[in-house]
Amino acid sequence: MRHIQITDLPSIFRRRKSVEQFLGRSPADPDCIRCIELRPVDGRVEVWVYDLEDVGSEGYSDLWSFPDLKPEGPKSPVATFDEPASAVAYASTSLAADTARWVNQSVSHSEYVDYVRAGRPLRWPAG
Repeated sequence: MRHIQITDLPSIFRRRKSVEQFLGRSPADPDCIRCIELRPVDGRVEVWVYDLEDVGSEGYSDLWSFPDLKPEGPKSPVATFDEPASAVAYASTSLAADTARWVNQSVSHSEYVDYVRAGRPLRWPAG
């Protein structure tokens, strides 16, 4: 099973591991894709947003090697929370994240491949 149960996030964060979500096309630029990360730092959870040029394919899906829309990339999180549930709620309401689609670090590459195979739909997940 690729997706993480939301109830498992606190234990993942205690291990100092991030979770990610691939969101499909970026609202900042239609030629870009968006990924978000929930990153545990010093007992808090930071929300990071990455708008990346969509330069990949089924054979090239290393999202973190794609050029960032901003040459310097994001310099700081868009928000920081004391509780994982607050970070998830913010990501859902402000960034259109799906609470059922969080994945462990680097698994968002597989989500991207699914997106490419689906023909890069305007809305992700498709359906």
